[in-house]
Amino acid sequence: MKKILIFLFSLSIVACSNSNNDDLQEVKPDQGVNLIQNLSKSESAETIAKLEEKVASTLDPNISFDSSELKKINDRYYLVSKHGEFTTTSLLKIKSNKASNEVLEFDGISCTSKTCATSNGCIPHESGTKCTPCNFGTGDCTKTVSK
Repeated sequence: MKKILIFLFSLSIVACSNSNNDDLQEVKPDQGVNLIQNLSKSESAETIAKLEEKVASTLDPNISFDSSELKKINDRYYLVSKHGEFTTTSLLKIKSNKASNEVLEFDGISCTSKTCATSNGCIPHESGTKCTPCNFGTGDCTKTVSK
């Protein structure tokens, strides 16, 4: 009986160690590191293009962004996209795979404003459930969620 238990225990360890570790897992932002600064220009452009596509699909698939940039605000990462007179700020999360490669992914919430376009108001709260108020108090901040 003891040999059977040892065999079953060993089998469970082997089965667990062979699980698929290539899946991305969310990690908390490292406050001492700026992931954006570690990206090359081509990596940054590729990341922005992928993120714009995901964000656009939640806002309007036909939207065309004039410009976008990756920004770190209060130790969180955002994609800040300009389109016409509006600015859309989208919350990003950091994912890490087995090789410890960290990538930025859209977290499913964007906040869009015309008036707050020049400030850090109307950005997704780190909770991913609401937008921060516009510093000017105009209330033109619109939240879009796709979770």
